[in-house]
Order: sequence, then structure tokens, then C-alpha cells
Amino acid sequence: MLLAKLGATDPKWKRPLWDGLRQKISWSLPFHFAEEEHSEALYGFSVLGSNAFLAIPELGKALLATNNTVNSASALGHIGRDSVPVLKLALTNADSRIRSAALIGIETSEEVTRECIPEITDRIADADLKVAVNALRRLIRFLPPAQSMALITNALRDPRSTIQRVALRGIARAETNRTETGLAVVPLLEGPDQVLRRMATNVLKRIDPALAFANGIDTNPPPLATNFFGRGGRRRGSPGARSGAP
Repeated sequence: MLLAKLGATDPKWKRPLWDGLRQKISWSLPFHFAEEEHSEALYGFSVLGSNAFLAIPELGKALLATNNTVNSASALGHIGRDSVPVLKLALTNADSRIRSAALIGIETSEEVTRECIPEITDRIADADLKVAVNALRRLIRFLPPAQSMALITNALRDPRSTIQRVALRGIARAETNRTETGLAVVPLLEGPDQVLRRMATNVLKRIDPALAFANGIDTNPPPLATNFFGRGGRRRGSPGARSGAP
């Protein structure tokens, strides 16, 4: 039953008919769409967990068929450790849609993520930038702080600016920083990407002010804004000035 719900599709006429009727009828319409069937199925798999292991072969076929990849991968993730071999295989599939869906399925479960760390790490070098970014983000969030920072440090040396930006955002959110990370940020200060240079400057000022200053970055906070009358005050007698103000 859950597999049938997960594979549900809508006839082509259904959505246009619903859209047309919605504009003419004010009350709620009793339409049930495939997306709702999919949500119900995924909820069912999340409740059953490993008890749904018998569905793994069919879910694996659906994942490789590319017509319902994300939902199939998510269902596999909900099942847990028994699904790991299928998801690992999907991570190395030639079709980037399947690799991307596998990452989404893996993210459904911390247990599955733990089992797939080497394979997820390999995907950071993926030819599909979307897959690479999703793999890096998942590991930054999942790994312990020291391992996450080591991963970020390596990602800063990646030639792809998008990967470097994800790594810099990871540093900005990290609770711990390392000297090696600051040194890896320095080369980005002179890169051709203006946004990346600004991000690198702000990150370096935060994690290693001494290193930032050594590389020509002004680490002193800007002075408080003042006006002619001093520190945002108003001239006595000017409109809006308080009576008796000095």
C-alpha cells in the first residue's frame, strides 16, 4: 500500500481542472493529489522504519528509474541501515539526478549518514555542482566540530567558487576554528571573485584578527557616527529638541 502511494501520479487533466474550478468556486474542493499520497507514504515509512525492509528492492528499482527518485530515496532513508547498500550504490550512479536524490535520502537518517560518510565525502568532488554543494553542506552540519573544520579547510582550496562560499559560511557558523583554516582563507583575499573576497575578509577578521591585520585588513571597529552637534544630538532650540536639554 505504501509503495502504491509513493508511486501515485496525477492525470494531466487534474491540475488544470482544479485550478479552473478554484477560480470560480469559493468553497474547498475534494481533490486529492499525488503529492499528498507521497507525503502519506513517507510518513508511513518513517513510522515503520526498519520494519519496512521488505520494500527495499522495489524502492531501489524506483530510485534507479529516475521517475520518483527523491521520494524513493527518502523512503529508503527512513528504513535505515538496511538501505545503506542501495543508497551507496545510488551515490555512484552515472545519472546526477540519482546521486542528488541519494543524498537527500541519506539526510533523512543520522544513522544512514554515519554509514555513508566516505561516499558522501567523495561526492564533494562531483562534476555536478549541485551534488557537490549538497554533500559538503550535509557533512559540515553532521560531523563533529574538529572534523567539520578540517573538511571546511580542504573545501576552501577547491577551485570552484561556489564550494568556497559554502565553506566560508560554514566557518561563520562554526563554534570552533583552527589556525589552518585561517591560513586557507588568506589566498581568497586576492581572488577575482569580489563577493568571495568580501566574505573571506569578514571571516578572517572574525576567526583570526592578528592574521587579518597581517594581511592588510583593518580590524579596528569603525568610530561611532557623529554629526555637527555631536553624537546624534540636536542643537538647542532646534525643532524636536527636548526642553532644557544641554
